[in-house]
Amino acid sequence: MQPNFIRYLESKKTVDDRALNQHVWQTFWESLPGSSRQFPLEMLELGAGTGAMTQRIVDSGKISTLMYTAIDDQASNIAELENRATAWLENRPFINLFAKVDTAEQYVEAQINERFFDAILAHAFLDLVDLDTFLPRLLELLPPDGIGYFTINFDGDTIFQPSHPADEQILAAYHRSMTNPHSGRKLLHKLSSLDTEILAAGSSDWVVYPKQGVYLADEAYFLQHILSFFKDALSGQAEVDQAILDEWLQARQVQVDAGELIYIAHQLDIVFKKLDRE
Repeated sequence: MQPNFIRYLESKKTVDDRALNQHVWQTFWESLPGSSRQFPLEMLELGAGTGAMTQRIVDSGKISTLMYTAIDDQASNIAELENRATAWLENRPFINLFAKVDTAEQYVEAQINERFFDAILAHAFLDLVDLDTFLPRLLELLPPDGIGYFTINFDGDTIFQPSHPADEQILAAYHRSMTNPHSGRKLLHKLSSLDTEILAAGSSDWVVYPKQGVYLADEAYFLQHILSFFKDALSGQAEVDQAILDEWLQARQVQVDAGELIYIAHQLDIVFKKLDRE
């Protein structure tokens, strides 16, 4: 099966809906400044994908006046987001969406000294960037008291059940292949050293399991795509016995097809406020 990334993004919506930490979500909304038609709230989302978090914000019913900028480096994702947003924004004349194809790094650099955002969001994205260099630059787009809402930040623990003899080797190699396999705890540490106040933080683990051999919605496809990430990351890696990898992938696929595989990934959600140190 040829992986379909847009289908993967859609298939993980139900997984994310369960995972998102509700205390952090509520704290995010409670921390935002007020808005009006004259002074709409301005939000920036990095790595917006096909707009799952965008839709959650719009459909929350918590805000009626908003300027929302969504950035993703894949033109196909942005095209899908814009297409779907037509339905979300119907009868919401004071919510304006600006979608742009760009890398997060390039967009942030272009906006520094040009504008501020009341809130910056990043959903299942910050484990893909170098936090040491990117995070300080990103925070320059927040004014004093500006809010950051960073969700589904992978934090170094993956579990498959039933267990497999090759789990330890495969999982350790997969984690080593990541740009930042402990983005959750690293974000907590770095934000505390960058003139911010953590307002709330909590776990947002992905937990995917079958009920009577059937997965919810399109979550069987979600699991299949997770396995494709392992294949892409570890195929050809000298540290991984390729025959063992192939057998592990085949065994896990059989378990997905049979409605037997359980998958857990540990993640953290964080909401913070930028402090005024001037």
